[in-house]
Amino acid sequence: MNEFPKSPRLDKNEFHSFAEIPGFAYINGEKNPAITSFLETAKQTLKRRTKRNFWDQLKLVDSVEKVRANSATSNEAIARSYDQEYGNPHTPYGYASAILSQNGFELITGLPADSAPSLTVIDVGAGSDEFLRFCRDTLTIPSEQLYGSDVSEVSRDIVASDGFKAHLGRLEELHLPERAFNLAYLSYFIDYDTNQSKTFDATIDLIAPGGHIVIEGLFPVRPTEIVKKGISPDGTVTKGTSAEEDIRLVMEAFIKLGREKGRTVALQKVVKSHRFVQSHYGFHQLPSYFLTFAVSD
Repeated sequence: MNEFPKSPRLDKNEFHSFAEIPGFAYINGEKNPAITSFLETAKQTLKRRTKRNFWDQLKLVDSVEKVRANSATSNEAIARSYDQEYGNPHTPYGYASAILSQNGFELITGLPADSAPSLTVIDVGAGSDEFLRFCRDTLTIPSEQLYGSDVSEVSRDIVASDGFKAHLGRLEELHLPERAFNLAYLSYFIDYDTNQSKTFDATIDLIAPGGHIVIEGLFPVRPTEIVKKGISPDGTVTKGTSAEEDIRLVMEAFIKLGREKGRTVALQKVVKSHRFVQSHYGFHQLPSYFLTFAVSD
């Protein structure tokens, strides 16, 4: 089992207002050599697997813009545009993130990798399915304990073809078994979520006592241009102007929603990192924050 910091300390210049939270830890993963080394290697692998050329890129951008323009709601636009991304063999979507390494998984979740095979895991917004494949191939979690959901039909089909339990639609509509999951990973879609409150609420219902929720995203959250029609203003949690403010708003929403269910949801840590993404926008390095919550009764 790989070692990770046992007593991480707050950076005096970041997240200082969280210091009063019992047991909270802020970790700058950019200073962790194992994670940064993994990401640099993964970056090169991601670049090598991409077959796109200029014309492939142009055609993909055009097709994504067309389906967005012709969609009646943001949910439809998001689903159909990601169908274009995930289903294009010449311009494959992909990402590399700190949680896709054993060191990163242990650091972010606080769970030792050698105990992972006992976990039941759901990836909410599974996309191109990197996380569930990592859970199976590196953490040796059996496929029957791995679930993926997405609003994209193509994503659902990728998850199913990889041998995992695949679900199509928004999380609150899926009627998944309650308190059945030890870990839920919500990967970098918070800025596309048209009702964050419902997603958070549904996620809490899924988690077994002692389980964890990990949210990865760009903070502060900046809803994309396609999230315009059909969005619920009351369901938008992230209205802050800084990473610290938005993360606090997410934390407070989880605490409140948990309380309403008679459960305790506590923010354990924030890990700062970055991810590499290959999409119709091209190849980019994006800042990334991981928020890890523990759920108990």
